[in-house]
Amino acid sequence: MDWINLEGKDPTKIYEVSDATDEPIDIYRERYKADPPQFFEPKLNRYYTNAIIEMEDNSSLLVFGSGHPKVMNHLPNACPNIGKMGCVDFMVEAGDGLDNHISYYNIDILKEDLPTGYDYIFTSHTLEHFTRDQLLNIVMPRLQKAAGKAVVAVVPYGEAWGDEPSHKCRFWINDELSAMASKYKIILQGHELVLWIG
Repeated sequence: MDWINLEGKDPTKIYEVSDATDEPIDIYRERYKADPPQFFEPKLNRYYTNAIIEMEDNSSLLVFGSGHPKVMNHLPNACPNIGKMGCVDFMVEAGDGLDNHISYYNIDILKEDLPTGYDYIFTSHTLEHFTRDQLLNIVMPRLQKAAGKAVVAVVPYGEAWGDEPSHKCRFWINDELSAMASKYKIILQGHELVLWIG
């Protein structure tokens, strides 16, 4: 699918889920210690062909909310245009078992800035775990400050994954998050929104 340029209309307020819960830390901890989920390769391929392929050759990439370390070990092979790579997650376990050439930063973005020196920041299925206030006033400013060229974000589109209790926001192409982007795509049969912010 081709990118669609955003027209800069007045955005609607990001939709907040009133009864959302915090992330289940113990579940993530055990998940990262176990084998990665099956069929993660198609997901990496989807992100490469729909977004990461647009990044310049030998770009440096910081993955925010990196998740399972064994999945991240496969990302450089799935994305041949990426040179230096780093991962950021608030869970220590997300760095256990990462390949030596991948830098790991155990950072809570609500409390600390991200490392600089990366051309692009890529984040997938992470931004919906923050409140609107956190996103607009802390998370997005810190992501944009750290990205040399662009932040590329994949979020659930609209009601997709709406039954996840720790999703605090839902996103549409006319809201405040999309208004930060220059272009977007809707992929995965309408379930994922890809935003190019830079």
